Amino acid sequence: MTAHPSRTGRPSPVPPPDMVLTVTLGTSATEWCPACKAWTCVSGDLLLLDPRGVSVVGRYRVCEICDDPDTPKENNSRV
Repeated sequence: MTAHPSRTGRPSPVPPPDMVLTVTLGTSATEWCPACKAWTCVSGDLLLLDPRGVSVVGRYRVCEICDDPDTPKENNSRV
């Protein structure tokens, strides 16, 4: 039989706090799409929000013409 932690003089272990991670989009900006040859791209940072602060974990880039799911292109060079 083992002694209860509070009776041994040692502090009870503290369970780790629940960690909540959130991925969100940062501020977006328009960009030139070399495939469409137009200002149809939107890009920005992917942000990770956690209890320690904010980190940039990547970038996103979407073209409203090339990446349109309603009109897929067979020869999409950006795939």
